[in-house]
Amino acid sequence: MLVIGCAMVGGYALLAVVLFLIQDRMIYFPRRYAPSVVQHLPSGLVGLRDADGSVVGFYRGPVDGLVPQRLWFIFGGNADQALNWDMFAIEPAQADTGFLLMEYPGYGVCAGKPSPVTILAANERAVVLLAQRLGLTVAAIDRRAGHLGHSLGAAVALQYAARHGSRRLVLISPFTTMKAMARRRVGWPLCELLVHRFDNRARLAEIAAKASPPTAIIHGDRDDFIPLAMGIGLAQEHPTIALSVIAGAGHDDVLLIGDGAISAAMDGMP
Repeated sequence: MLVIGCAMVGGYALLAVVLFLIQDRMIYFPRRYAPSVVQHLPSGLVGLRDADGSVVGFYRGPVDGLVPQRLWFIFGGNADQALNWDMFAIEPAQADTGFLLMEYPGYGVCAGKPSPVTILAANERAVVLLAQRLGLTVAAIDRRAGHLGHSLGAAVALQYAARHGSRRLVLISPFTTMKAMARRRVGWPLCELLVHRFDNRARLAEIAAKASPPTAIIHGDRDDFIPLAMGIGLAQEHPTIALSVIAGAGHDDVLLIGDGAISAAMDGMP
């Protein structure tokens, strides 16, 4: 029995070590572009390229080509790419509105490996490059910006907004914390090994403690990846959050089935 017990403990310890070492591969699913994709962008779309050639985001400006009075920062979900959101940016384009499509390290042609720290740094670099392009200060860019994120992107949007402020937040299929998601996947105590600790509950609390912007949560009632209960839980902690439950929508198709609710939430940005 002692031998069996030791073997079980040793096996569990080995599993813990493996999970700790490969957890980034279990969290992030980066997709790369072929070089030609970035070399031949759709008309009106500009890649924000850093000195090392890394593209940290894409900018689509107002239809009249002027400096935007409003901006939307768009943060995609996992296994997503910033360019997938370009059609989303084209459809609601207005004369005074621009869109910054954020790329994450390791995704697209953005250098590096993803983590909360590196993703935030890439987002901030994208804003710096956009400010230089538009002849504005970074503070002026941030004052004009609302933030929309889907799934992992909701967490990325919140960590940016918690540091820089936001005119409006639109969170689609958000989780409560990455640790809660890890617990759903590997259970306790293995979830305690998590390093990439996105925490939407904490970020919303930080934002609310300053000056809470109008915030909308949009969640499908058939989401089998991030349960609706998480979106409801976040909304219940902040009664000013407008919650829209999209009937029949899952985790990804909420973007299509819930497009009316998403557009309405974006239209509400002052």
